[in-house]
Amino acid sequence: MRCDLSQPVGDLSWPTSPKFIDLTGHRYGRLKVWCYAGRAASGQARWGCQCDCGKLTFPAGSALRAGLTLSCGCLQSERAKENATHGMTDSPEYGTWSNMKSRCFNDQTAGWELYGGRGITVCDRWRDSFPAFFADMGAKPSPNHSIDRIDVNGNYEPGNCRWATSKQQSANRRKPMSRNKELGLKAKALLPFTIFEEPQADGTNVVMVSSLNLPQHPVCLTGPNREYAEMVMLALNLLARAYS
Repeated sequence: MRCDLSQPVGDLSWPTSPKFIDLTGHRYGRLKVWCYAGRAASGQARWGCQCDCGKLTFPAGSALRAGLTLSCGCLQSERAKENATHGMTDSPEYGTWSNMKSRCFNDQTAGWELYGGRGITVCDRWRDSFPAFFADMGAKPSPNHSIDRIDVNGNYEPGNCRWATSKQQSANRRKPMSRNKELGLKAKALLPFTIFEEPQADGTNVVMVSSLNLPQHPVCLTGPNREYAEMVMLALNLLARAYS
């Protein structure tokens, strides 16, 4: 929706580009997006947002989606006060905290597709507070340790994160699916199999192994040799049952 503003941020005409993303109703950190606020002179779309503290602000959509703008400015003020208190801005733990958030919230960060792009996020307690992160994780045991998610498909949150060495993390990586397992799962989805013979104009038959549910999509063409087709069907059934 458009903002009803007496002093719009820019051109309030609704964008017609198919690439335009309507952010109305979305939440980014402390900001709730209420309306489209026009396009600034720079060409960036601006959005009318209300911060949890009650203030209104009009950030660029790109900054919201990248996780670069999460409040009206109150969050930065709070963090500045925290930094003045904890004095750890230059610490390795602070670098870990900052990089962790970039991987999850900034789609311009290298490797984002393996984290934020897969739906991995940072819990609210850690996202807005380095002291909370440090209180839960503690200091790195050594320079050889880095943050590791115990459940590699889970989020960055207490109970799912630890400091681990590269050797420990290697043992905890997502295991690639074996080719046999991949084929077995595909075969399982096509069960049961059967054999079809299709007469040809020259008087011969083309023998094919196909799913009984999808006979028009042959799994394997085996020429005129029915015995070979029976062997293929047996192999597919065994492979499918190995992963049932």
